[in-house]
Amino acid sequence: MNWGVILEVAIGALISVVFVVWMEEVRKPALVLRIEDPVDDTWVGRPANRGRFLCIVCTNRSLPWYAKELSRNNYCNLKGSML
Repeated sequence: MNWGVILEVAIGALISVVFVVWMEEVRKPALVLRIEDPVDDTWVGRPANRGRFLCIVCTNRSLPWYAKELSRNNYCNLKGSML
């Protein structure tokens, strides 16, 4: 048995695994949250006569230049909290 061939196969497999894990980390969603200015509204003749609305814009950051050919995964089941 040639140990050189076994070593080459093992090193190639290790490099492949490291590359795949790194690419999946790059493709992972990168969510950017931006809060817009609140909007105040008033109503006449309603049980609630004042209201304030807050708009949160969620965007998925673009991929780095070296991975533009790949697609970035979407966020599913995203949960957030406001403090």
